[in-house]
Amino acid sequence: MDSLPKIFNLADLTTEPTQEGFTREVRVIPGDQPDDIFKTLKLDPQKVTIYLYAKPSAHRFRQDRFITDDNGLYLALNVADGHEFYSQSKANMLIPAGTVTVTNVSFRAPSYYEDKCTTSLEISCSGINHPLRFSCDPRLLESNFGMTLEADGNVRFGENIFPGGVIQDLLDDEKFHPISLGKIRQLQVKYFSNNENVRNFFIHVLRTVDGIKWTQDPGGIKKAYERLAPFYEELCASEEVFLMAAYHTVLAEANRTINGVKVSKYFNSYFDDAKTYDEFKAKLQAIFESFSKDNPEDRRFRYYKFDELFAKLPGYGELRKTAIQSQSGRALNKMMADVEFLNFDEERFPLLAELVRDGSIPVSAFFRKEGEEAFFLFNNNWPLFEEFLQKHRQAGIELASMASKRTTYEKSFMSYMYFVLYALPEYLKKHTGKDWTCLPKIVKSASELEPDRSSNGGTIKKRSALTPIVDNEKCTVVVPYACLQIAGRSTTYTYSLNYSLIERGLSIDGDVSMIDVEEKLNGRDDYGLMFYTLTGSAQGRGYPSFLVIFERLAGDETRVHFHRVHPLRSKDGDNNPVNDWIRTCYNWMVGNVNADLIVAQQGDLAFVKIDKLPEGEQTMVDSYDSHCFQHGVDFIPYSKKAPSNVLGYFDIALDTVLKHSEHMAITVPAGIYELRQCRSWEANPKGIWTLRID
Repeated sequence: MDSLPKIFNLADLTTEPTQEGFTREVRVIPGDQPDDIFKTLKLDPQKVTIYLYAKPSAHRFRQDRFITDDNGLYLALNVADGHEFYSQSKANMLIPAGTVTVTNVSFRAPSYYEDKCTTSLEISCSGINHPLRFSCDPRLLESNFGMTLEADGNVRFGENIFPGGVIQDLLDDEKFHPISLGKIRQLQVKYFSNNENVRNFFIHVLRTVDGIKWTQDPGGIKKAYERLAPFYEELCASEEVFLMAAYHTVLAEANRTINGVKVSKYFNSYFDDAKTYDEFKAKLQAIFESFSKDNPEDRRFRYYKFDELFAKLPGYGELRKTAIQSQSGRALNKMMADVEFLNFDEERFPLLAELVRDGSIPVSAFFRKEGEEAFFLFNNNWPLFEEFLQKHRQAGIELASMASKRTTYEKSFMSYMYFVLYALPEYLKKHTGKDWTCLPKIVKSASELEPDRSSNGGTIKKRSALTPIVDNEKCTVVVPYACLQIAGRSTTYTYSLNYSLIERGLSIDGDVSMIDVEEKLNGRDDYGLMFYTLTGSAQGRGYPSFLVIFERLAGDETRVHFHRVHPLRSKDGDNNPVNDWIRTCYNWMVGNVNADLIVAQQGDLAFVKIDKLPEGEQTMVDSYDSHCFQHGVDFIPYSKKAPSNVLGYFDIALDTVLKHSEHMAITVPAGIYELRQCRSWEANPKGIWTLRID
């Protein structure tokens, strides 16, 4: 390489790896010019590949856009020695910023198989006529070389100006006439990120291409269109191409109806009060600003849809509301006329009737029709629905709206409403003597299923969004309702259905419960059981079950906790009698031990009586995980390899008081104990087919 020209100084070449950050490459194309870099360096294009490297930009869809920093462009020579993909040696060099100028440029419109325009660019370094030819996205020209497009079609790189003919390929291929917002998006995504370049491109089109002005039949907007014609001519004369695009876009869709709203009606209504040219411009500016809020960097042209833009336009909301009210009113009246046994008194249930008629609650939330005659009603407990809306209006609207969209899975949410308003508050009052309020919460995001982890006073809590949350100070319980679509290998759908509590008289599978709670399972506290069913995809079904713990404190005080456990509804195909569910779930929680052996429990720690200590090294401790003993006790940690909820073993010589910041102090009698941590069953639905839910 002794014959390197001045710009390619031999001292600048190195065999070090490519500089950090320069990770994207554009291949340099061999040329026929005498000063072609391959000829200058006496390199065989069959054996040597030359790349220009630049730093990539963050971009969601495109991985081949480049941005250089103040350092410049990075040149890499990869010597393949005749083997296309095997690099034997490399020589690298940085082309300093400020030394690169563009000497030639041409644009090539995308072919059928491509989705973007490409350019061929020649650059020289330090004034030396030594071109590097490569193809790149035209955005590279804007960001790295300061390319600007002028209204006369010329392309400028600093002092170098190239005639408008270089963009002729784009003009011929894209047929950017008549101009529209869709064509602007196409140019923004495929060609230019600088809006001024986009504007000047269309001004050039306006000046040189016939047919950019609107020539189609205006149809149902003819009267308004003719009234606005003088304003539009003035708009064209002022070369307001973006506003022209906004006007053409609405004109082109005038014969459509979108979401019950006629575009022609919108056009006539929206421009009705545009009495002057300035008012006309202001209307179009508002439309263009609605379009511009959608960042063109975020998606390709093919994702642009007028339907999405239409819903964002000023004035659309009122027309949509009117359409919904009309549709909902007709649907409700038709349903009441068609279904003979439907008894819906609008005077008795005014809030429900109002929300149905204004479209807030879709009529389809209440029925499914099969064939021509058969109607199957859902959620038609009108008194219950009305009361729920009075107390939890927004939650009721959301429940109905989500249920209305289901066509495969159950729609009913009456069980949830009754559980929140009556079943759970009455159950808690019966066993605590206090008035309780239950609050609805709709779990819609899979991220909410992740257990919350917080350290407070030494206790680690793990709870997913499917578990009720208690506030014992305010006597409230937040009750979750699952409505999930979880993406994965296959989408998993999960919806709550039936909510239940184990109470005297509850009958399941031929067995009946004779109790509401199991008393003093751990020697002090009472336990109940709540569960609800999950319906939906096979992977998303189950029976989330929760021990309702009534922690009996001093002075007849009771605190309530919900602890998720394994449902244990059956084993080896045999049903577990409902009368045993509470005790069975409790035993699972503490590790399948005889409840009679549990001498004491504080929070999630249970002391299980055993005959003797196992072998192991004993240490004297006065606390365990923020649970503090009144006296020091002997402790042997659990050391077996097999996983277990056994934490260790205690030898307590004297009765001792155990204290914790979150629980009432308890007395642990003298004895030998196995310390167990209560297990929690957090099996949440996910978008994979191998997961066992419950």
